[in-house]
Amino acid sequence: AAYVPSEEDTPLQRAEWIKYLGTFTNSEDRANAVYDAVKTSKSD
Repeated sequence: AAYVPSEEDTPLQRAEWIKYLGTFTNSEDRANAVYDAVKTSKSD
């Protein structure tokens, strides 16, 4: 199933949802890595 946070305007805001949902699937490490990659790419 896919979840698309339609009210979030920026990729970084959507990446926050990845971190949040990662806690429920025991994949916090992967979620944090994705979030950090998005954060890094948006700060360049």
